[in-house]
Amino acid sequence: MFKIFQTEVERQLEKKIKIMRLDRLGEYYGHFDEGERRAGPFARYLQDNRIVAQYTKPGTLQQNGLVERRNRTMHLCEEMIKTANYMFNRVPN
Repeated sequence: MFKIFQTEVERQLEKKIKIMRLDRLGEYYGHFDEGERRAGPFARYLQDNRIVAQYTKPGTLQQNGLVERRNRTMHLCEEMIKTANYMFNRVPN
């Protein structure tokens, strides 16, 4: 999926992607084996394509910017809908 995104962005902007900012979740960062960090497939792809991976510190969602804030907002909307549904089902009609 990233390859398609990368191709489209680089074609439209006529510039190469040089840096990616990521959180340290396993799908991007890889995993630890006996104390050594093993790059996951995405991290290897970035290395192979000379794209610098900038990883945010664990537990600092504010460093992840707008995307994490939108995810948090969507999560709150889900909770709000569940609560409204719960209350609606308990109010006599």
